[in-house]
Amino acid sequence: MDIETRVVDGVAIVELSGKVIFGADLELLPETIKKLLDQGHRTITLKLDGVAYVDSAGLGEIVRAYTTVNAAGGVLTLEGVSDRLQEEFGLRKLARLFESMHTIQDPFNPRLLDVGWAVWVSGAFLLLVIVVTVIWRWAGVFGGL
Repeated sequence: MDIETRVVDGVAIVELSGKVIFGADLELLPETIKKLLDQGHRTITLKLDGVAYVDSAGLGEIVRAYTTVNAAGGVLTLEGVSDRLQEEFGLRKLARLFESMHTIQDPFNPRLLDVGWAVWVSGAFLLLVIVVTVIWRWAGVFGGL
């Protein structure tokens, strides 16, 4: 298993590739999660696009990552979950642990919803002010209202 990390818009991305299976490499995931939490990151996404196979030990480490982040007051989400892995989560009734399996760019992703909502409300308010101003000026110029 290989792990790469990066931060995008305040979200720590942990990109896994290869096989997430029992062995020495499996300890890299909890070590990486701990480092990110120690650095103050509380929103972490596990990217699983490049994962070829996950055994029960690997699945256990993903759940451990969730509990570790959750205990630190953070949020762990998954991205790029294959159909097979989704089935594994479903069979073990673990899917409910994870807030989201959306992509980072998904506008309906819960972690982006708060920011998107604020931008939308700001834009709508600005548009309302412009429309009211135009109508007020137009009415004043033409003697209406």
